Amino acid sequence: MSSLFGILSVAGQSLLTFQRGINSTNKNIANVSTEGYNREIPVFQDLPRSGVFMNKIIRVFDQSLFSRSIDLNQKLNSDNEFASGLSNIETIFNDALGTGFSSDLNTFFNSINDMLIKPDDLAARSQFLANAQTLVGKIRNTDKALEDLKQQTVLKVRDQINQINQITSQLAKLNQSIKTKTLDIEVNNEYLNERDRLIKQLSDLIDTKVVFNEDNTVNVFTAKGYGLVVGIESTQLSFETDSNGNAVVKWNNVADITKEIQNGQVGGNLKTIDKVNEQLNKLNDFVTVLTTVFNKVHRQGYGLDKSTNTDFFTIDPSKSGTKIDASNVYINITDPKKVALASDPNYLNS
Repeated sequence: MSSLFGILSVAGQSLLTFQRGINSTNKNIANVSTEGYNREIPVFQDLPRSGVFMNKIIRVFDQSLFSRSIDLNQKLNSDNEFASGLSNIETIFNDALGTGFSSDLNTFFNSINDMLIKPDDLAARSQFLANAQTLVGKIRNTDKALEDLKQQTVLKVRDQINQINQITSQLAKLNQSIKTKTLDIEVNNEYLNERDRLIKQLSDLIDTKVVFNEDNTVNVFTAKGYGLVVGIESTQLSFETDSNGNAVVKWNNVADITKEIQNGQVGGNLKTIDKVNEQLNKLNDFVTVLTTVFNKVHRQGYGLDKSTNTDFFTIDPSKSGTKIDASNVYINITDPKKVALASDPNYLNS
């Protein structure tokens, strides 16, 4: 009788063991699309006269492939974010969409030729001033659009730094949980899945180096070796702006690591800010050359009212600054008679 009970006990234990295996398979199927989930393989072992028991549950994970995917993910997110920024810049200068000003610049110069045909035609002079106002308006709108894009991108960097700090804090806490392992293998595997999911999220945002420790905890560093997560401690990144409104990222409120960040969404946005600054500088250089050369010629001419030595472009009285640029360029003349077309005060209409 005891032998029969023993057989039934072994059979029942085996059934429970295989039920756990089936549960593991069901879990794999249910989480096939779950981000960060790694497939689990139950490993069974025969025990003489004791049936079968589940020796362990292997979590399918290749550290080298994971590290490679993290590296590629950082670069992909940087490229995508930078491409989006370049697209926004292109839109600002897109003449086909009416946002550029090259056609307004051509109209401005063409209207000069119209005036030269009939120098005493006030209608032509008035149209020239209107075209000049349109050109200046487009230039200033372009400058504002670039500044707005820069500000929006800087704010995105600020928000992403906050996300990074949240993730690194969670990783540090998770390291503590992983160090104090439970006897439940499935729970430990869930900790590791969550660890990898957080690392993936971090790589979406910034380029990092991840070191896997023997106890399955991780240390996370910036590209140049500043520790973000070391053991159960995390170090925060801080965000601020400089005098020009550019984003500045510091490690532990001390080291400026802005230039070191090349990948992840933060890296892509920092590249966008640099590109916007480049376009702003080019726009300002263009305005400086245009206004300087045009004013030099205009000062030498005479208007229909014999006015001379008058700048056509100046700084907007409501703006500050000592140099004309894309943000403050302004038309100094409102009276069409003061447009200096004549080179000789004795021949004002020819």
